[in-house]
Amino acid sequence: MQEQYFSGEGEGRNAVFAAKLGWKVSAFDISVEGKNKALRLAKNNDVTIDYQVGELQTLNYRSEQFDAIALIYAHVPPDIKSKYHKLLDKYLRKEGTIIFEAFSKNHLDYRLKNENVGGPKDLESLFSIEELKSTLRITKS
Repeated sequence: MQEQYFSGEGEGRNAVFAAKLGWKVSAFDISVEGKNKALRLAKNNDVTIDYQVGELQTLNYRSEQFDAIALIYAHVPPDIKSKYHKLLDKYLRKEGTIIFEAFSKNHLDYRLKNENVGGPKDLESLFSIEELKSTLRITKS
């Protein structure tokens, strides 16, 4: 069975990479332009990705549909962050893998030392292991 990979995607680099590895890729974002760029990148790399535009809760994903979910700097507004993570966790198969790369709560210290450092500027948009464990099935960190 071909494994399924899911990503909040932006311009498609991670989705195309996974598709080149042979994964069946579903991606979403709120940006139509991001989708257009991702589909061009997929075409240039001779792969196919399913890319939907919209808010996560309005897309038609199923419980336990995905073998892996990647969240690469997917900083969503604090008021919906926990809700999104719980929904994504529902879409992940048991024994599935979550790939999570984001700025931690410690990031604000780095921003104070160097104003050119990017990333969210408010504590509520940043993450801690404890917070993630409360909304995602995490067995390793």
